[in-house]
Amino acid sequence: MLKLFNKIIVFKSMKDEFSLVDDILLVTRSKNGDLKSFEALVKKYQQPLFRKAKIILQDDELAKDAVQDAFVKAYKNLAKFDETRSFRPWIYKIMTNTAYDIIKKEKKLVALSNHVPTSEESMLDKLIHMEEIKRLIKALSKLPEMYKKPLREFYIENMSYAKIATAMNLPINTIRTRIHRGKYYLRMKLL
Repeated sequence: MLKLFNKIIVFKSMKDEFSLVDDILLVTRSKNGDLKSFEALVKKYQQPLFRKAKIILQDDELAKDAVQDAFVKAYKNLAKFDETRSFRPWIYKIMTNTAYDIIKKEKKLVALSNHVPTSEESMLDKLIHMEEIKRLIKALSKLPEMYKKPLREFYIENMSYAKIATAMNLPINTIRTRIHRGKYYLRMKLL
């Protein structure tokens, strides 16, 4: 039994070593403009990165966005990648940072939409807040109707996903997706 266990460990370490060699080869080819090699890296790491992103973000659509953005950033910065290091931790770090950036942006958007001035705020603070609301409304008005209406009903009318789905005669998952994508496009317009 011990011999079998030792063989499994040796086989696993050999497999990890071959995987590392494959990554280095794929990265080198990708740096030289071979898109198929980068596609191979995407296929290899897409699912594991998605699982980690989902743990961080607790949302499938946001996790997909984080993974996609991570691969775009990795591709743009591939020339800076040190081939003496492993690709796996590098791409995981990029995705993790991207996921945390998404969380920060989500918090800013929610804080902006939920902020109500108190009587203690100065007139300047109220004016600044009014400008932020105007920016938010202007950005919202530039979105396609399929995103604008669910966002307006969710944030302004305080309707639940289920009520919006019923009102729009659409499946609830469609509403979730439209609100998620609408928030993404809204963030892009606000940046």
